[in-house]
Amino acid sequence: MNYYFRDKEKLYVEAWRVASERSLSAHPPDGGVPPEAPAEERLRGRILAVMQRLGDESNCEFEIMHRELANPTGCWRRWCGSTSSRCGATWRRY
Repeated sequence: MNYYFRDKEKLYVEAWRVASERSLSAHPPDGGVPPEAPAEERLRGRILAVMQRLGDESNCEFEIMHRELANPTGCWRRWCGSTSSRCGATWRRY
């Protein structure tokens, strides 16, 4: 592991990235609502998607997020702000 990831932080970020990508693939952030739908439907879709992600027992993304909130490492800010993350792309639109 040390050879591939180099340090704990890179392992942590990669675990978070993989968990997030799996979660977002299973439960797209828009909830399957098309962008041309009325704002109320789009909001409902986004809320539904978050609730589905929270309720998904195979999803460890929020567990990692809770740990980051309890003991900040700065990894979330770096990962979410990156241009390659879906999280960053999603939040930059709003």
